[in-house]
Amino acid sequence: MDMSRILFVTCLFCCLHVVGNSKQKQVYSLTDEYVFIDDATLPAHIDREHQHTLKTILHTNDWNYNPAQFSYNSDLDANLWFRFSFNRGDEKKGCVIHLYNGLIPLFKLYKKQGKRLELIDSLGSLFPHTQRANGYRDAIIELPYEEGVVEYYFMVNAKYYHGFDIAIRSYENLFNYALKEYYLLGAYYGILVLVLLYNLLYFFQVRDKLYLLYGFYVFVAILSSASTDLTGYWNMWPNHPAWSKFLVDQTRWLIGVSFVLYALHFLQVRQLGYKWFWCVVATSGLYIAYNFCVINGLLPVSVWLFLALLYSHLVFLWLSGWKSWRAGKSASGIFLIGLSMMVLAFAGYYLRYWELIKVNVPNQFVLHYGILAEVLVLTYAMSYRYKKERQIRIQVLEEKALSDEQLIEQLRLNEELKDKVNLELEEKVQEKTKELMSANKTLQEQALNIQTMNDELAKLNGELYMDKKKEKNARVLRKNMSKEEFLDIFQNNVKCYHLLNELKNTSSYTCKKCGHHQYSKGTGLLSKRCTSCGYNESITTGTIFKGFRSPLPKGFYMIYLLVESRFEMTSTDLAKVSGLGTKTAWKLHKEVEQKFGKNHSNNW
Repeated sequence: MDMSRILFVTCLFCCLHVVGNSKQKQVYSLTDEYVFIDDATLPAHIDREHQHTLKTILHTNDWNYNPAQFSYNSDLDANLWFRFSFNRGDEKKGCVIHLYNGLIPLFKLYKKQGKRLELIDSLGSLFPHTQRANGYRDAIIELPYEEGVVEYYFMVNAKYYHGFDIAIRSYENLFNYALKEYYLLGAYYGILVLVLLYNLLYFFQVRDKLYLLYGFYVFVAILSSASTDLTGYWNMWPNHPAWSKFLVDQTRWLIGVSFVLYALHFLQVRQLGYKWFWCVVATSGLYIAYNFCVINGLLPVSVWLFLALLYSHLVFLWLSGWKSWRAGKSASGIFLIGLSMMVLAFAGYYLRYWELIKVNVPNQFVLHYGILAEVLVLTYAMSYRYKKERQIRIQVLEEKALSDEQLIEQLRLNEELKDKVNLELEEKVQEKTKELMSANKTLQEQALNIQTMNDELAKLNGELYMDKKKEKNARVLRKNMSKEEFLDIFQNNVKCYHLLNELKNTSSYTCKKCGHHQYSKGTGLLSKRCTSCGYNESITTGTIFKGFRSPLPKGFYMIYLLVESRFEMTSTDLAKVSGLGTKTAWKLHKEVEQKFGKNHSNNW
């Protein structure tokens, strides 16, 4: 039983060992002009303790490390080893290893020579480009000619490793590949430089800052491209390799700043609304700020957060262009096309970055294509915008010239009309003067008649006032008045104060505090002040409305309804009809019923 378990475990271990090391047995050969090697498929070993030498690395069996599981905590300073085998076969052509990612700071290639490793070359962007054995833009290492299968090892420090693609090329294929690259890059940078110079010259001519912002964006795009594709490291600053790393990092957020400033001014986003403007600024600001913090080590890297911020920033700019286009600015529609091309270029770049598509000459420069297409379309949009503005200015000038001619003609007619009117006015003034003198006499006579009529009207008004007062009193005492009729009599608190004053004046004044009978005018409306003790008696003192905070007309109407219904209406019904609160109606109902009772006079 124990022996069977041992055999089972041994077989299982052998199977796992074969499966785990199956990718170690790949042998590449130059069947075509070049062969592509993906580092993700190569056997990999991590040396966290830096314990391996060029001899001991040959004896390790652990080649199953997955670089995708890289940990910043434990693997940051480790050495990563990769190995592959190459069979030149019968090919007599010279071969080189070509690294697509030329920004790798340090890369060492070894050849297995018996029981030791022999260094073929050591290069990277840490060293000046002038120290390389060849003048090619990318990093290439010549493979020595050997027949049969040769095993190669290459080592890179983990903090310098960000993934890279490798190709083994013949010299002829490398020449053709480089020629295509040089044509593409020459056309690319030539067009961008011409666009930059054109916009700078145009800015100095018209002094429109839009051309300066666009020129700034194109300049940053040139710096970003030259630092990422190694054109700058190759030709512009070959003896200053640190500039490449610095510009690659800083232009990532700086190109966002330059494009946002240009887009906000070109699309005139402020005119689309205050809230929308700040939404665009916020999304773009978050993307730029996160980029800046990640690049400068202030925040950890999160690919999905970066993509979310990037595409939210692009979507808001795209929607701003769409809203501006819908608002009637046709140049914004061309801007949308350029921005869409850039979005597609980003999509292609990340498909290549995630290795969903293979690396080749066309897709290696997919961002360059996007930038170039966008710059050309935006340049056309700028010229189209200028053309429209020029047409509007010409139209405005023509309308202004026509308006000036009409104004001059109108002024001439006005002058003639003014002279004619002045003559007519002089004649009419003389006629009117005579008429006014005659009318003045008539008015004096009418004034005497009006004075006599006013005296008679004053007498009639006095009589009418007394009749109206009598009629009002009769209406107050009348039963079954509607709410509208009642409130027409007692329109406000002042009317109610006067009624309370009349009722209180039926008896002689007696001070509530000292019993004195003399008073003067108090501080409030119709209030009385005792001349002896100075007590101020308000108009509601001594009535059930003392401390009553609701409008007095509503309180009067409630008492009127209560008396007319012979105290049969509930406080809830009174509150609904009179418009008072239920609590106030209940309190007033209770106080009236307690003080006067149900047998009180029907005169409310």
